Amino acid sequence: MKRLIFNFNRILLDKILKDGLYPQAIHIFHHYFKDENDYLKEFIRFAQKKGYVIRGYNYEQKPEEKVVYLSFDDNYEAWYEMAKMLKEEGATCTFFINFAPYLMSDGLVNAYYNSLGIPNGKPIGLGQISNLIREGFDFGNHGLSHVPFGNLQLSHVKTDLDLNRNFFQQRFGAKLTNVAFPYGSMRYFKKEWIEDISREFGTIYAGHPLFQAKSDDKVVFRSPLYIAESFEFNLKIQRITQINPNLTFGKSLIG
Repeated sequence: MKRLIFNFNRILLDKILKDGLYPQAIHIFHHYFKDENDYLKEFIRFAQKKGYVIRGYNYEQKPEEKVVYLSFDDNYEAWYEMAKMLKEEGATCTFFINFAPYLMSDGLVNAYYNSLGIPNGKPIGLGQISNLIREGFDFGNHGLSHVPFGNLQLSHVKTDLDLNRNFFQQRFGAKLTNVAFPYGSMRYFKKEWIEDISREFGTIYAGHPLFQAKSDDKVVFRSPLYIAESFEFNLKIQRITQINPNLTFGKSLIG
């Protein structure tokens, strides 16, 4: 049923949008550690040919500039190689990181990555993070423990975010700006927390636009990159309906 609705929306979107009509800014998100067909690299090149620059969320969009805001969640050693590819392509991104894997025993690390569906997964090296910070990559707050926030009280959520931010700042002398929810969706969060969390931890980047008000700059909707679809489709589906000149944010037409 979900795929049927998705396909219907895609057909509708193709009828609404003409070839060559692309949004001013788009938001792509989450993990991308396997890319046997170089889809991400080719998408970046396609977007650049269309006049986009590829940047992390701390980048301030210039008037009339077209930007793809690229970000990835969790904590994977494969980030470092991917970051090198991005740099070679003239792109940057934001890594929303959780610090817990550095505080775990090897057994717990294995269990943690297994729970994410990444057997034998490992976190990116601490020295590699330092290198990426020097090279201009952004890091954001993904919480310490990567638990669904919807199961917690607000005080627990703020403690989890605060501990993650403090560990990162103590280790790297750099701040984690902005927040991405663990599991990438507003359904693991409570709408009434938005004001409080955004005031203390920065803009919230979420995986669904339903909670975003028409002129809201506290919550940014991010959409996945659909690797089974065309490059044109991935640009069109991210169409922006609202632009805040001080903080680019967007709502998907179809969610």
